[in-house]
Amino acid sequence: MSGLGLGLGLTSRAAAGGTIASSVMLDSASVAEDANVGDLVGNLSVVGGSGSYTFSITADPDSKFQLDGGDDSILEVGGALDYETATSHTVTIEADNGVDDPISRQFTIQVTNVVETAPAQFGAGDWSVADLGTNGDIAITIATLPDPGDGPITDLEYQVDGGGWSSLGDVVTGAYPLSGFTDGTEYDIAIRAVNAAGGGTASATKAVTPTGIPDAFEAADWSVADATTGGQLDVTISSLPAANGSAITDIEYRVDGGSWVSSGGTSDFSITGLTDDVEVDIELQAVNANGDSGAGDLKSETPTTAGGGAPVVAWGTGEYGFIGDTISVTSGDTTGNWQSSADGATGWANISGETTAAGFTQTAAYEGKFLRWNDDTNGASNVPDRVWVPPDLGAELELFLDFANEAEITETSGAVSQVDDVSGNGNDVTQGTGSAQPTTGSVTLNGLNVLDFDGGDYLSRADALGFTGNPAITLAALSQPLVGNDGTVITVGSSSGTSVGWKPDDASGRFGNGYQVFTGIDADSTTWMMDIFIHPESSQHQDCSAYRNGTSLTKGSSGNPTNSVSLDDDSTVMGAFISLSQPIDYPVAQVLVLSSEISSANRLSLEGYWAHRCDLTDSLPGGHTYKSTPPTVEAL
Repeated sequence: MSGLGLGLGLTSRAAAGGTIASSVMLDSASVAEDANVGDLVGNLSVVGGSGSYTFSITADPDSKFQLDGGDDSILEVGGALDYETATSHTVTIEADNGVDDPISRQFTIQVTNVVETAPAQFGAGDWSVADLGTNGDIAITIATLPDPGDGPITDLEYQVDGGGWSSLGDVVTGAYPLSGFTDGTEYDIAIRAVNAAGGGTASATKAVTPTGIPDAFEAADWSVADATTGGQLDVTISSLPAANGSAITDIEYRVDGGSWVSSGGTSDFSITGLTDDVEVDIELQAVNANGDSGAGDLKSETPTTAGGGAPVVAWGTGEYGFIGDTISVTSGDTTGNWQSSADGATGWANISGETTAAGFTQTAAYEGKFLRWNDDTNGASNVPDRVWVPPDLGAELELFLDFANEAEITETSGAVSQVDDVSGNGNDVTQGTGSAQPTTGSVTLNGLNVLDFDGGDYLSRADALGFTGNPAITLAALSQPLVGNDGTVITVGSSSGTSVGWKPDDASGRFGNGYQVFTGIDADSTTWMMDIFIHPESSQHQDCSAYRNGTSLTKGSSGNPTNSVSLDDDSTVMGAFISLSQPIDYPVAQVLVLSSEISSANRLSLEGYWAHRCDLTDSLPGGHTYKSTPPTVEAL
C-alpha cells in the first residue's frame, strides 16, 4: 500500500537522476500494556516514494508485533505486553514497491503503563481449613472464588504463620490437601488469589491443628508379667506413646495375633482366661479419635498357678502327632522333660534336649510314638492318643519307604544313593550309579520332603523281599503321576520272569506276563494319588483289585487276564519296572509293600493317614471313615 503517514526519521534511497528522500512512516509510536494480540498499534505508509508498497517486518527481537492479515499497512500487537517488564520494544519495517530498492526503518514503540487491579480479598465464608487426622495433613477448601479484579485469576496461594506464600497448584474451587505439618501444633493459615497485577489482599487467618493416629508402643513403654494366679497376665504401662495431637482414649491388646480387645482405659490392666503353662505373645496398640497405632513390640509370657501341680498335655487344636504338630503342657508343673514310648505304657525315655513345656514339635523320628511330659515334682502327665502310622500294620509290612524321614536318606548334594526301610525289616534300597539317583530336598508335599525321579532314576535291592510263587501282595504308593509317563513305581519279583508291580499313570497292575488296567480316577499330572493295589494269593491277574484316593477302581482293559505269576526272590525295584524299563518321571512321597491282602480297616487307616498328613482330605470321598479326622491309636 502507498500513501502519506506520520513518523520520525528519514530513510533515503538512490534513484536515476539523483537522490530522492523517501521514508517508512508509522502514525503512532505507543501502545498500552493491556492491549491484546491483534489490537492496532499504528498505520504504515511511505513518503517520497512512488507506486504501491508492500510492508513486512524484518526484525522483531521481542516478538511483540505483527501485520494485519488483510492489510499489511496496519501494525498490530503480536505478543503480550507488560510495562513492568519492558517500557519499549523495537520493530523494523521494510517497504517494497517492486521497482525500486526496498526501504526500511526501525521504530521504537513505547509501552504505556496501565494501573491493574489485583483480585479481591477472600471472605470468611469463601474458604475453610481442617485437620485430616492423618498425621501432619490438613486441607484448605475453597468454596467461592473472589472477584478476579483485572483478572483472570492465575493462581491461588496460601501462607502459614505469616511466612512466605506458596501455590495451591490450581485456580478452582475444591479441596487442597497439604502435608508436612507437625501434629499437635496450631498453625494460622491465610490465602489469597493472584492475577497479572499480583496477589490480592491476604484473607483473615484461620487456625488449624493437625493430628494423627498415635505412635506405636515401644518395648520401654510397657511390661507383662505372670500373675501366678492361674491363667492371668498383668500388663504395666510405664508411659504412653506420642498421641500426635489427639488424646489416647484406649489401649487395646491381642493374644497370639488374635482379635484386638479393649483394656478399658489407658493405664495398667490384666489379661485373664489364659491357659496355664502355655506361652502366649502379647501386643498392644494405642487408640485415639483418628484410629489405632497398630501393633507395637511383641512380648511373650507364660501364665502359671503358684505351686504347679500334676501336668496335663495335649496336641494343638486340629493336631494329632504328624510331623510338625506340637504337643504342649496345658497346666501343672512346667519343669521337666518330654518322653516317648512305643506302646504308651512301657519303655519311656527322655527325648534329648526337649525340656520346654511350651511345646515339642513332632519330628519323623517320633511320629508313631506316644509322648508325655515328666515333671520333676509331680511325675508324668497323661498320654494323649497318637496318630496311626504305617508300622501299625504289624508283621505284614515288609517295606516302608518314607521320604519325609530325611534322617533315613543317604545323599550327596541332593543325589540319593540309599533310602533306609523304616518298617523295621532292614529292606533298604540303594542306587550306586550317580546318573540314576533320584533327587531329595527339591520337592515337598505339604511341607514334607519327597523324592523326585527324572525318567531314568530308580532304587533297588537284590531280592524280592522274600516273595516267591504266587503270594498275597499289597503295593501302596503316594505319588504325583505324570500323564503319558509309562512308569512303574514299585515292582517285586524276577527281573527275567514274572513280577508284581503298580503303574500309577494308567492305574494298572503289571506282571511281566500280562497286565490289568483300572479306571475311575485318572492321573492328571498335578493331583497326588493315594494308590493301593491288592494281589490275592494264588490269583490270576484278573483277580486283583485297586483303590485310588479312597475309592474302589473298576477293572478296565487287560492283557492275559487269566495268567498268574510265579515269583523268584530276585529283585525289588522302586521307580521303574523290574527289568529297569518303564522308569517314572515324577515325585513320590511314600511306598509300602505288604505280604498280605490289606484288610479293609487297614486300607482305610492308611488312606486317612496319607490324607491328613499330606493335606489331601479333599481327595477322599465324602463317606470315608477318616474324611474329617485321622486314624488314631490309644496307649496300652
